[in-house]
Amino acid sequence: MPGPNTVYDLELVIEREAEEIIETLIRKAQERIAAAAQPKTDGNISDSMTAPAVLEPLDRQELVSIKALIEYIAHTQRLNPETLHRLVEMKFGAHSVADLRRQDYQRAVEYLVDLQDSGSMN
Repeated sequence: MPGPNTVYDLELVIEREAEEIIETLIRKAQERIAAAAQPKTDGNISDSMTAPAVLEPLDRQELVSIKALIEYIAHTQRLNPETLHRLVEMKFGAHSVADLRRQDYQRAVEYLVDLQDSGSMN
């Protein structure tokens, strides 16, 4: 499938991405509601102290890599880097690229590479 090559095509891509983001937010809300309805743990202190590593923020190198990839794609596609920052933030539900979680790193890279590979966005 060729990538978007007009402003109209870019608007369609953004609209599709927004729909996916909304669906993701709804799914996450449903998961949180279901999790809240689950019985609580037996009170073992270790249950409440264990946090999954995937919720950790990106490390310094991962953040540098994501930002560099955004700048590269913005340059090659002649886009404002801020547009790509916003797309990534919306896609992964982050307030800023720096707020991405380690669990999202690989998917964020793949998402950006797919944008680059989709052809000209202008």
